[in-house]
Amino acid sequence: IANPAEVDKALATDDAVISYTTGGSTRAIQGTAGSDDYSIKVSPDGSSFKDGLVIDKDDGTTRFPENATFSAFINYDFYIAADTSTVVPFNNELHDDNSVLNTGTGVFTAPVDGQYEFHAGLFYKLNATAPDSVTVFIHVNGTAQAQSKGYVFNDWGHSLIKVDAHLSVALSAGDTVDVRVTLETNDGYVEADTNNFFGRFLG
Repeated sequence: IANPAEVDKALATDDAVISYTTGGSTRAIQGTAGSDDYSIKVSPDGSSFKDGLVIDKDDGTTRFPENATFSAFINYDFYIAADTSTVVPFNNELHDDNSVLNTGTGVFTAPVDGQYEFHAGLFYKLNATAPDSVTVFIHVNGTAQAQSKGYVFNDWGHSLIKVDAHLSVALSAGDTVDVRVTLETNDGYVEADTNNFFGRFLG
């Protein structure tokens, strides 16, 4: 590259950045700030900054640290009464960026407006008598989303069956998402550990 622009720094922990200001108050920084990873940071007030994008210097992978992503499961056999739509309280997190899932209730809350994607996979565990069907819906603000329906009907050759539900949806900040199971006629369980609920912010 002929005559490249170059900003040098003595240490990896130093900054080599370009700043963008409004009325003298910094609103965005791009460059190698505080490390040799490339990042774009933004600020509403010129004092607190969030990483919108980070590119790892070693492998070139890109992260969006402020994007909401989570993965969770429930670690005990969770009882579902017959003919009752029941929220599954996923209580164990594999990860939860920005604390978007309540592990007491199993409810996700959208931190910002945008498009989100969710998936739930649940193994049903037989109690004394098999139900006529197992239905799983992903709910938004308490309303079942028809596009997410997972359903198994009268297929009881095994005591364990898996039901999956998927949903891609636009949410506003503060909207809630949860997973609910209905067992028709007879009760049963969501089996411990062999289940999951995960989601991510798409943009």
